[in-house]
Amino acid sequence: MKRASLILCGVLLVLEMLGCGLVFERQQPAREAPGTTEICLWKGDKQAAISLTFDDALLGPTQTYVQLLNARGMQGTFFVPTDWIDNPDAEIKDYANVDVDHGTWADWRAFAAHGHEIASHTHTHPHLAELESEDVIREELNLPKQILERELAPLRCLTIGFPYGSSDERVQRIAADYYIAGRAPQGINAARPPDFFAIKRLGPRSNTALTTMTGWMDEAIAECGWLMVTFHGIDGVAWEPLSRERFIQFLDSVQNRREMLWVAPFVSVVKYIKEREDARVSDVSVDAEKITFQLTDDLPDDIYNESLTLITYVPQAWTRVLVMQGKNWQRVDVSRDDEATYVLYEAVPDQGHVRIRPIRYIDK
Repeated sequence: MKRASLILCGVLLVLEMLGCGLVFERQQPAREAPGTTEICLWKGDKQAAISLTFDDALLGPTQTYVQLLNARGMQGTFFVPTDWIDNPDAEIKDYANVDVDHGTWADWRAFAAHGHEIASHTHTHPHLAELESEDVIREELNLPKQILERELAPLRCLTIGFPYGSSDERVQRIAADYYIAGRAPQGINAARPPDFFAIKRLGPRSNTALTTMTGWMDEAIAECGWLMVTFHGIDGVAWEPLSRERFIQFLDSVQNRREMLWVAPFVSVVKYIKEREDARVSDVSVDAEKITFQLTDDLPDDIYNESLTLITYVPQAWTRVLVMQGKNWQRVDVSRDDEATYVLYEAVPDQGHVRIRPIRYIDK
């Protein structure tokens, strides 16, 4: 069992980081005691997370990206400059995006329907840190959120990719009035990013070797971190485009690492991290027939609704359980290792008591 998790039950003292997990000095209850519950570092108890992101609302490339992602059961994040959509008169100053079809809102609604995140890339794609007026910055940040939420309703627009990575303290401060996170600098993110408006990313150029790109994933896995990869074009379209063949090779390399990698859009990973860090378990009750507890946090529920992966230790005699929260339920097989007997499942903070019962008490 991977110990990439955060123990919530008992009186705990963080001593040090070790590998992907946390080492604690434990008092009562013991870690393996039935009812003890942990939140996994990453969804599915994976070792690391990866987000695949795509800039500049490129219709043709996006059709290719979505087809290839959908075929592998992956969802990405597409950063859209809203002034470029459904607007043949848009004044596009970025040379790589001139004379490129950016699609209609009907196109982007269709992409969103497959579960892909359609996020803000400002309204006109400026270098935000170079703008003198805070009012102009505010319009570039607020207007696309309003447009995206109107055109893609009922979906929310909660994240932004700063064009050209152009951002500073002033831009980030204003962005925090509208979004929960922003993408800007280069690099791989830690499991606990210090600044959600300076989320790091790496992006291949046309000549970037596949071994370099897979190396980014392996580094994120080794660090139990979060890799965001940004693409700007494919098959000769837009800025530094990858070949279709290279992009497919990369996706297949991601697929081959899915036992270790959680593949999810930008917004999902941000929600998971913030909920994981804020969540707590309380009102724990354990007996021979059930385990119940409350999973809560102090975050706004209308935004933070990502399910967390939990591990709960159960009595050794249990072999299969029913996990219930509100109207949702899951049948889960019990897992065992040298240390404990446990179940791995999903729950959402503030959605009611979590109740775990052995199947023998349900299916007589």
